[in-house]
Amino acid sequence: MSKESVIEKLGQPFAYNLTLSGSDTLTTYSYKTHKIVDFCSYIITTDLLFINDSLKSISQKDFYVAKYVLMNDTTQKMKK
Repeated sequence: MSKESVIEKLGQPFAYNLTLSGSDTLTTYSYKTHKIVDFCSYIITTDLLFINDSLKSISQKDFYVAKYVLMNDTTQKMKK
């Protein structure tokens, strides 16, 4: 899958990183989503690694978000 195909399906990434390694171009797209599981809130970060415009790997990390942090998050206040 190419970078353009991913952007068509998922939209613009939250962040990206571009690295040159010899003759290869390594690009990482990062996407963030918010999920609630058993009344607990998590931020899920999905990293997609492309080598020369071809998707090579997908990895995910999660971060538990305490209710207090969500209540004081400036991005949440901006949405209101």
